[in-house]
Amino acid sequence: MIIDPPEGAPPQPPPGDQPCAPPPRAIVGSAPGFRSATYTSADARIQFAVSITLSIDNKDPRIEGALRDLPKELHCPAG
Repeated sequence: MIIDPPEGAPPQPPPGDQPCAPPPRAIVGSAPGFRSATYTSADARIQFAVSITLSIDNKDPRIEGALRDLPKELHCPAG
């Protein structure tokens, strides 16, 4: 859990504002049998990591779509 903002970080948005822009940055990796990604907000206050165990090819395009949509759902939920 990140409690203090990094030095020089922009001020936190007012309550109620969603951190939708800019979108989170992603670091991804994979090997046969798993796929992982870590998403970080632009100010580094929000981080989310996920690892997926696979029974399909780790480069299957369906995985790309799911990992691409995941941070949108978590980082900027609809109203």
